[in-house]
Amino acid sequence: LLRSGTKVRDGYMMPQEGSFSNGKHEFVFAFRAHRAGELEKAAELGRILNHPSIVLANGKTFDSLWNCNRRNIVLSAIYNDGNKTVLRAYETVGRQCDAVFSGSLAEKNWTETDMNGSIIHKTDPSKISFKPFEIKTFLIS
Repeated sequence: LLRSGTKVRDGYMMPQEGSFSNGKHEFVFAFRAHRAGELEKAAELGRILNHPSIVLANGKTFDSLWNCNRRNIVLSAIYNDGNKTVLRAYETVGRQCDAVFSGSLAEKNWTETDMNGSIIHKTDPSKISFKPFEIKTFLIS
């Protein structure tokens, strides 16, 4: 678990009170050797370690909010912003691809935005193109 220090007036990096380890932290770390051009192996290890979340309420499962037909597209953030949902995804292996998003969020209105939330254009979640390593942010309402 990493935490950055805070630069103080004398130029030294000192952690703010309360920013250091508070309790026990557990995490999983793995390394997977791969040749150049085999980035899929590293991305696959990430999928193994970061199992998709399962939402439960009163013992019942729900339909997925988000799915993608391309294994090289990863969801990096999803959160509510007022009455809208923000979803951020990126391409992981340096290959251009056309992606299809499905799930309950795909049934809503999608607008592509820049990283600051400024609107670029409305988009169809069943026809989204990613450039190599491109990050895309969507406002869903």
